[in-house]
Amino acid sequence: MEARKYEIENYIGDWHWNEQSHALAFEMGTFLYSFMDYLQESNLAAATIQKHVNNTWCIGYLTCHYGYYDTFSPDIFSSPPFYEIEFKRKISDTPYALRSYISSCNKLAKYVREKGWETLPEYDFEMPDDMEDLYIGLELLETRALRGGKKEVISFQGTIDTLRENFVRNLRDVNSREEFIERMQCCYDTLQTLTHRLEAMDTSGNYFRTKIRSSLLEDVVEMQRDIAIVLMNV
Repeated sequence: MEARKYEIENYIGDWHWNEQSHALAFEMGTFLYSFMDYLQESNLAAATIQKHVNNTWCIGYLTCHYGYYDTFSPDIFSSPPFYEIEFKRKISDTPYALRSYISSCNKLAKYVREKGWETLPEYDFEMPDDMEDLYIGLELLETRALRGGKKEVISFQGTIDTLRENFVRNLRDVNSREEFIERMQCCYDTLQTLTHRLEAMDTSGNYFRTKIRSSLLEDVVEMQRDIAIVLMNV
């Protein structure tokens, strides 16, 4: 028991800065250790488990520093992804790292649900399990669009912002199946608008413009396909 306590103290060393934050960090670290024990007992490949273990430290670190919680409850890990903007800024902004991090966030949220620690909302509606692909797709789409914009080739940031507003922020406040479908349809329509803009884009034979347009079109079509799948299963 003392060995585990010492191990957790070392694990959370960068998570706290005073007595109150230490108490929160230790409680959170203890909980996340139980999650990592759960991963070790799963049938996942060793490399996959290690990936989740590494990301779990990031989840704890970011939650302690950016969550502004006074007390700890497992329920704070029930609505993934957690602090993805801070992850990109503080840890890594590569698509692969973000994809891996979001996967671990979803795995942790599933653990919270399975153990019955989730505080259920007042309404009877649960987000579909296959939303992860859409969150990842949006991040990749935004990354690619921003890369093109920085090179002054294209700029779709307004459309991307609209998509993010409807898809990420607003979806967290959905309180019925009908409202979820309505907002997902709005996301689909926004993607359709982006498709039309891309198809009308003048590449003028420029290789880079042509490549960016082609890549973005592929991303948009993939996201529309994923939205259609989600709507079929909701």
